Amino acid sequence: QTGSYNTAVGWKAWNVGTGAACTMVGAEAGLSVTSNSNDTYLGSSAGRYATGEKNVAVGSEAFEGVSGSTSGSENVIIGHQAGHAMTSGGKNTFIGHKAGYSQTSHSNTIAIGCQASENIVTGGSIAIGSKAGHDHTTCHTNICIGDNTDSDSGKVSHKLVLRKVPRRFVTRFNSQGNLQ
Repeated sequence: QTGSYNTAVGWKAWNVGTGAACTMVGAEAGLSVTSNSNDTYLGSSAGRYATGEKNVAVGSEAFEGVSGSTSGSENVIIGHQAGHAMTSGGKNTFIGHKAGYSQTSHSNTIAIGCQASENIVTGGSIAIGSKAGHDHTTCHTNICIGDNTDSDSGKVSHKLVLRKVPRRFVTRFNSQGNLQ
């Protein structure tokens, strides 16, 4: 590797790198990174095929991508196999085991929770909760909050879906705006 302010630790970690200010830790972490700058990949195969810049991937196979075609930039991906299939999407946040797993080329998606937006193939949605937005396949710009929330099995766009919570967890305010 060449460049400045770089750290690579692990078998084939950052194998061909020439960028600056990159950190690659783990077997094959950042394997295909060439001239990127400001990337951090921690975990076995994290960012393995990534060639975009300013990405953070933490977890085994997080943001692993596809050989020869992964150029997404400015992503934050944390969790085992989170953002696994990314090829060119940018400005995404995936946190949790398999969060955003099938996302390929879309941007501006937030998925927080185990398997949140796991099967998503479009962008611009927010999913918070275990399996929230799990089956978004053709829709975009949805907000799903709560475990197992979805928007009609992914067939509707521009929709807010909330999962009903038990009464003891509902917060109420009085007419003066004070918490009751």
